[in-house]
Amino acid sequence: MNPIVDLQDRPAGPGRWIALETSGLYGSVAAASVDEQGCQIVASEPLSRDARSAQTLAPTISAVLEGLGWEPKEVAAVAVAVGPGSFTGLRVGVVTAKTFAYATGAAVVGVDTLDVLAKADTAAKGVNGLWAVLDAQRRELFAARFVPNGVQWAREESTQRLSRAALCDYLREGDRVVGPVAESLADSVEGGTPVGVEFVTAEPQAEAVLRAAHRRWRDRQADSVLGIAPQYFRLSSAEEKLASD
Repeated sequence: MNPIVDLQDRPAGPGRWIALETSGLYGSVAAASVDEQGCQIVASEPLSRDARSAQTLAPTISAVLEGLGWEPKEVAAVAVAVGPGSFTGLRVGVVTAKTFAYATGAAVVGVDTLDVLAKADTAAKGVNGLWAVLDAQRRELFAARFVPNGVQWAREESTQRLSRAALCDYLREGDRVVGPVAESLADSVEGGTPVGVEFVTAEPQAEAVLRAAHRRWRDRQADSVLGIAPQYFRLSSAEEKLASD
C-alpha cells in the first residue's frame, strides 16, 4: 500500500472520536462515541490556562484517553477547529491532529470555528438569525450569519472580515450575536447597536467541534491527513507589512 495515497484517502468511520479546539484564548479536548444516529459526548477537558496550548494539548489528550480507557489506536477520527482564530493556536491544533492521525491511523475532520460557535447555540423562537463572531484584531471581526434550521443553525454565507461598525450595520431586530467578544461589541460601537439584538459571550468548545465534525461526516464531507491546514482568513502582520512595502 502506498502510504501517501492512504493518508490522502483515509475516510472517517464511526466509533471513538476526539476533538481539539485551540483557536482562541482557552482551548479544550473532548471525546465522543459517534455513529450515523448521533454524537454522544463522553468526556471534555479544558486546557490549563497557566500554560500555552503547545505545552498542554498533548498531555490533555493523553489524560482524556486514559480516563476513558481508550488506546490511541482505537480512535477512529480526530476533529479539529481549523480557523479562523489565533495563528499560533490554529497551527498547534492542526499539527497535533495531523501528527495524531499519522501515528494512529485515525482520520481527520476539520471544522470552521464559526460553525463551532453556531453548533453550540440552539435556535430559539423569536431569534431571526445568528451572527457568530471572533476577534480579528485591529478592530475587525471574523463573522458569519446563520439562519434557523429546526433547532439548529444553517450557515447563510461564508466567513467575512468586517469592522465592528460594519457588522452592526448588518444587524437586525431579532438577531443574536455569539462569540468571545460579543458583549464587548455591544459596548464599543459609536452610536450603539440596534434594539432587539441579543449579545452572548461564548468560547468555542471541543464538544461543539465534535458535533460540527459529525455533521460534516454525515454529509459525507472529508479531509485528507496531508491536505488539512489552518484557515487564517487574513495575512499575518509580517505578511501585511511585506505586501505594503
